[in-house]
Amino acid sequence: MKNNNEMVNKSIFTVYMKLSFPIIFGMSIQGLYGLFDAIFITRYIGTYAMAGFSIFFPVLLIISAIGVMFGTGTAVLVSRHLGASNNGDANQVAIISLISGLIISLFFTLVGLINLDSILYALGATEDIISYAYDYAYPLILCMPILIITIIAGDLLRAEGKTKQMFAIMLTASVANIVFDALFIVVLKMGIGGAAIATIVANLIALIWAFLLFRSHHTAINLSLINFNFKISIVISVLILGIPTLISNLSYGTIIFLVNSLIKESGLDNAGSLLSAYGIIFRILSFLILPLIAMMAALQTLSSYNFGAGKYLRSLSALKVACLISCIYSIILTLSMFLSFDLVFKIFTDDPSLIKETTDIASSIFIGLAFLGLTLIFIGFFQSIGEVKYATFIVLSKIFVQLALLWFIYKMFGVENMALSFVITDISVFVLSLIYLRNKINKWRRNTDIFLENENRNVAL
Repeated sequence: MKNNNEMVNKSIFTVYMKLSFPIIFGMSIQGLYGLFDAIFITRYIGTYAMAGFSIFFPVLLIISAIGVMFGTGTAVLVSRHLGASNNGDANQVAIISLISGLIISLFFTLVGLINLDSILYALGATEDIISYAYDYAYPLILCMPILIITIIAGDLLRAEGKTKQMFAIMLTASVANIVFDALFIVVLKMGIGGAAIATIVANLIALIWAFLLFRSHHTAINLSLINFNFKISIVISVLILGIPTLISNLSYGTIIFLVNSLIKESGLDNAGSLLSAYGIIFRILSFLILPLIAMMAALQTLSSYNFGAGKYLRSLSALKVACLISCIYSIILTLSMFLSFDLVFKIFTDDPSLIKETTDIASSIFIGLAFLGLTLIFIGFFQSIGEVKYATFIVLSKIFVQLALLWFIYKMFGVENMALSFVITDISVFVLSLIYLRNKINKWRRNTDIFLENENRNVAL
């Protein structure tokens, strides 16, 4: 944004759309390489390769969760400091977060490389698919620091409203990933490991570009080490603010792990096909919820900035706008998917039985998308105003309900009906979190003056 005063002065709707659209397009384009990974893997390597990818997918989510935890916590703190015109403090937070993320990623890289075989078998790998899972996992574990630091760098750009630059970086990296997928898998016949290497190279391009941008003096954050002082208190603050996002991402990985494990335990003849079906769906779902995550990220940036500037009513108004936009997107998307399941899944495979299984599962999962989107918005709002315990409560509720329902439905109705747990969870947790949010807002209004603007009670929407 040209002037960060826009964050506290312009129409909430205008600023939110200006923030969110570059993030939405950027994340969506970036997410395309995940879909292309699945397409290239399924079409050019085979169903077992896709099953191997599905086995490692929970670990990939954990890697992402670590980066997003640091990135989200950092973005909230940086936005607050920038909103209060404390650019020096914002720069300190950025550097400390990058260093901490690097240290943590190196630790998990070492642990992952030492125990990779055991991890893959524990995640449900069989002898038929272990080699595929290993070939995909090894390069990504080895280069985990690149993946995590890239996520943090992107959130730093978002934190100060540099969403156009963030979009340009994501677009370039995504195109590079798709090109390298085609080169490594189709041309050079590198197998599923080629997909992993393509992802690493694309992230490295994005990371280099982001760091060059920070050092170009066109951003409020310049990563200068002048007067730098590493403070463990900042690390703790970043981690606390990022915990709900970490738990949310870890829960998704845990759910996928449980689904894979229950399919393996079922002993069905079509277990491999079911693994591939869920793998395709989780890839598509991960892509389609990216705009919702982008909306949550834009809300965090706008709400945190205004909260830091003492514009509390604007923070609440940003929540309302984010809820409206997420509902519109989710409803349109759900209707579109139900009208085009066959067409979408034929992009991944020509196998009629796999397409049917994937369609049956997806029909149950996608119904709850609108409720999931609103729940994400609530979580982002609580994080933006520092109410981490409420965001954590919502996330933990979702984990508990989802895992309990998965196990119950599997035991009572069989593996074929497990997908019902997703829509029941999304609706239940939305209702619970909505009640909780309304109660908290009413309590704040009764007991505090947090919603009294310093200079103006009127907020332009």
